Amino acid sequence: MKKNKINLNIACGVHLLKNFINVDKYFDYQDLVGKKDIFKNAVIEKGAKFVRGDIINLPFKDNYADYILSVDTIEHVKTNDVPRAMSELYRVLKKGGKLTLSTPDFDDIAERWVKMKNEEFDIKKFLDLTGLIYGKQAGYEDGEMHKTPFTVYYLNLLLQTAGFKKYTLDWYPGGTKPPKMKGYYKNLQNGKIVLKSAVFVVNAIK
Repeated sequence: MKKNKINLNIACGVHLLKNFINVDKYFDYQDLVGKKDIFKNAVIEKGAKFVRGDIINLPFKDNYADYILSVDTIEHVKTNDVPRAMSELYRVLKKGGKLTLSTPDFDDIAERWVKMKNEEFDIKKFLDLTGLIYGKQAGYEDGEMHKTPFTVYYLNLLLQTAGFKKYTLDWYPGGTKPPKMKGYYKNLQNGKIVLKSAVFVVNAIK
């Protein structure tokens, strides 16, 4: 009998994807079901599973998952913990398993911030860029705060140090639609939402 593939959605937030084990450190499943306060817009797709866990200490055995999705997660990890987080993603993947990971391009954000000082002050632009640098700073505990910037050079170093040898690192400019990623929310990929900044998307094979 063919076994079902194991898909992990790391740092899932309040949207649990079907056919995935959704993982987040900041709340429990019952918080989402209750739909109160910051969880009022929680979405639990039919068949979605949830496990509470931290990206720097994932509650799974070695070589466990066939596929790992991690969308705009790693910038929320403390800088000193980032190498460990990447190593955990590598550890949990099966040999031949695939990791899809995205994160903002901090060089792009920094360039826009510097450019802003030569323009007429725009409070909306100022606050939008502040949010891209520091995170939303809202919601549960410090989960929505940005703690680490990423550049193409740093991502390459992290991937290689963790053990990934086969990977692509693609760049998508701000103002375009979110790139397609297996399992990623269809309402974002098919809707009118566009990227607020340039992003990197990693597709890596263990």
